[in-house]
Amino acid sequence: MKAFFNNQWVWITSIGFSEKMNYGQQARLLTLNAFTIISILILITWMIVFASLGWHQGFKALFLMPIFVTVLILNASHKFRYSKFLFIYGVLLIVFVMTLADRRTGIEYLLMATACSSVLIFESVLAIITTFFIAAGSYMFYAWFDTVHPFVEDPLMPYSIVKQTFLFISVFMVMIQSALFRSIINTFGKKLESTNHELKASNQELLTLKDQLDWIVKQKSTELKSYMDAIDIHVYSAVIDRTGKILKANVPFLHAVGYSKEELIGQNFEILNSGYHSKLFFKELYRRISDGQTWRGEIQEKTKSGNLIWTDSVVLPLTQQKFPSNYYLILSLPITQRKIVENERIKASNILETIAFRTSHKIRGPLVRLLGLTDLVQKGMIRQEELSFIASNILQAGRDLDTYTSELTQYVNERQKTFATNPLGS
Repeated sequence: MKAFFNNQWVWITSIGFSEKMNYGQQARLLTLNAFTIISILILITWMIVFASLGWHQGFKALFLMPIFVTVLILNASHKFRYSKFLFIYGVLLIVFVMTLADRRTGIEYLLMATACSSVLIFESVLAIITTFFIAAGSYMFYAWFDTVHPFVEDPLMPYSIVKQTFLFISVFMVMIQSALFRSIINTFGKKLESTNHELKASNQELLTLKDQLDWIVKQKSTELKSYMDAIDIHVYSAVIDRTGKILKANVPFLHAVGYSKEELIGQNFEILNSGYHSKLFFKELYRRISDGQTWRGEIQEKTKSGNLIWTDSVVLPLTQQKFPSNYYLILSLPITQRKIVENERIKASNILETIAFRTSHKIRGPLVRLLGLTDLVQKGMIRQEELSFIASNILQAGRDLDTYTSELTQYVNERQKTFATNPLGS
């Protein structure tokens, strides 16, 4: 039974409660609901007691009931801002009118009891002070009014009982306020304690997570440093701006192109242009990186000494969120030896094709004639008078064969010299 009434009390005092409110607003809402419910219960008790005593003047207090009901409706509609003003100033107004209508009954005590309620309901100090001034002013006006206007006692009213009753109600209201305030403090104290435990647990988890993250960051930083060291040792890297001006270059890149850092930084990348690639090639490169895309390809470059080198390069825009990139990172791997091998293979293939052509067209002809005539002589198919002619043809075929083999030897020697002087074939 106790649990049932406790649940009902919690439910009715939580009218209009929202988790979006801060703790102060929640406490004031619960207090206002509790005051309203207790006031309704006191009002009903008041009606029953004074009705049994035969004093029907007490039914004037029923004017307070619409105020209490409206306060609960406003709270249910989440209009706490209006309900708290209606409760305090509405009750003050009704009590003040009742004080003037039924003098010396002790109703005036309710003015200060209501003002005390504002301490727990209003958030603004100015609103609390204003309420106390209004209550005090109303009480002083009542005292002046009672002094100036003659008072005639109602023979049917039990003044001593009524006065004691209102005094008890006023004291009871202040006591209820203190009890509610203490209850709210305890409730929110427990919530804060629970929240504090949760925060401590969360803080411990965060500390553990922080340690783990620190360890991960340290590990990744070490890995990243290893990658960067590897890049600085084995990969050419440089940074250029939108105009192609070189802003940064690592040591391997400087060694590859033969320039010092002072000579290269600030120069345009065109200083390394070998002239091998067309303007269309570079136009397409700059178009892609200007659009924020990555470009990759093989580029032939010219060193300070005039030597030609090849690199397999990637150009990455260094993006800055949504803004266009103003800087680009160039990462390159040296492939000069590979290009030399490829070029030699192509040249060797061309030479072999040329040798095969010359062998089949120039050397094969005289050789076939020579073999054919020799075969005829060997078989005795040549008459005596034809020997001079056959000998002349064999001699000519031998001379042609000697000429063509000399030309072939000279061609091979020339190609070997070209390999030695220009391995890249440009």
